[in-house]
Amino acid sequence: MAIQRLKDAEKTLERKLSTTLETQISLPFITTGCNRAQTFGEKLTRKQTDELTKDLVEATKGPVKTSIGRC
Repeated sequence: MAIQRLKDAEKTLERKLSTTLETQISLPFITTGCNRAQTFGEKLTRKQTDELTKDLVEATKGPVKTSIGRC
């Protein structure tokens, strides 16, 4: 359930960062630890997400160029 909530939050984060430079993510009660509920909260910027995904984007450039060249 926690993984699904993170995936849903990621989609929301992606939409928000397409129109703003930064946003807050907050997932209360994401899991339990030390006999109490744990909350995940973080402020992320578009620049941070660009850096986090840079390697993934670079890795897809070759296959995309190859597939476009076949059209």
